[in-house]
Amino acid sequence: MSKKITLIEGLNGEDKPRPNNQFIITGSFVLMINITLMIFSGLYWTNSIMHQSLSGRPL
Repeated sequence: MSKKITLIEGLNGEDKPRPNNQFIITGSFVLMINITLMIFSGLYWTNSIMHQSLSGRPL
């Protein structure tokens, strides 16, 4: 009976684990890569000079 009470007390949210720093760093890295690729692809399709310098053909 006392095991059930301690289990229920632990689920109240008092002992929440803090997020791991490696998880935060990895998430930030993935987010920055995603934003960089979106900006690059947007510039590639909208900026004719960048498109021509990379592909060799104008838009």
